[in-house]
Amino acid sequence: MRVLIASDGSSASQIVVSEVGARPWPTGTEIRLVHVVDPMLYATVPSLIDATVKSAQEALQRAAESLERPGIEVSTVVAEGTPAKSIVEVAKVWSADFIFVGSRGLGPVGRFLLGSAASAVVRMAFCAVEVVRCPRRDRPAGLNRGRRILLATDGSPCSQRAVESVAERPWPAGSEVRVISVPVFAGPAIQAGYIDAASWEAIHGSATIEANRAVDEALNRFKQAALKADGTVPVGLEGPKASILDEAEQWKADLIVAGSHGWRGWDRFLLGSVSEALALHAPVSVEVIREKQIQRMGDN
Repeated sequence: MRVLIASDGSSASQIVVSEVGARPWPTGTEIRLVHVVDPMLYATVPSLIDATVKSAQEALQRAAESLERPGIEVSTVVAEGTPAKSIVEVAKVWSADFIFVGSRGLGPVGRFLLGSAASAVVRMAFCAVEVVRCPRRDRPAGLNRGRRILLATDGSPCSQRAVESVAERPWPAGSEVRVISVPVFAGPAIQAGYIDAASWEAIHGSATIEANRAVDEALNRFKQAALKADGTVPVGLEGPKASILDEAEQWKADLIVAGSHGWRGWDRFLLGSVSEALALHAPVSVEVIREKQIQRMGDN
C-alpha cells in the first residue's frame, strides 16, 4: 500500500503524521510525505523560495523519522505549485492508494485550506482521501487505542469498495465498526408533499428494506474479517448527511468512512452533498473511498 501525507508544517499536519504513525500498516507499506511550496506566495520576494524549500525538506525529514519502523519505507518530496493540484498530481504520479490531509493549515490561511485545498483534494483525487482531525476529547486518550469506525453505505458498488477497504486493513486492537445505511427516498414529488400516505409508506418501506440489506451485506464482510461490528438504519427523514453526523456524535465515532458516490442517478448528489460535505464539515476524521485503493490493496 502507498500512503501519501500532505504536510505544510502546521499543527494539523502534525496530527496527520501522528495518526498515520499510530495505525498498523501492512508490511511493505510505503509512506511518502509531500510539502507543496506555492511560488505565488513569494511573488514579491522570490529569493525566499529556496530557503522555504530547504526548511520544508528539513521538516519533512523530521516527520519521516517519526514514521520509520521495520517493514515500512518512508520518503519525502517537496513540490512547487498550488497546494491541491500539486498534492493530487504527486499522488497520481506515485500511484498512491491513500492521501492523508489535515482539515486546516498554517495560521490565517487555515480556513482557506479547509474550504479550498482540502475540498479540492477530496474532489479531484483518483484515490482514497482521509481528512484528518484532532482526536475526540470525549474518547479515551492514546493514539494506539482502538478506533470507532462509522461506515456509511447505500449498498452501491462504491460503498462495497468502502466496506472492503475497512475489512482488508489492519486496525488497532479493540477497534469496532458501526455500519449505517440511511434510507434514500427523497425526490421532488415527495419533498413537495404530492403523494398520498399509502404511496409514502410503500416508498419508505422499500427504501428501508434496501438500507437493511446494505447493512447486512457489510456486517457479513466484517464478520469474515473478524472485526467487531454492528449496524443501524435510522429513519432518515433528515437526509443522509444529518443522519450520519448524528450517529457519529451519539456513538462517539473516531472516523467516518464513505464511498465517493452512490447509485446511478444519485451519484452527483451523493458526491457533492454527502461524501464531500462529511469530509469538510464532520467534527471527526473522514475517509472518502474510491476504487483505485481496493485494486492496489489486492496487489499486495
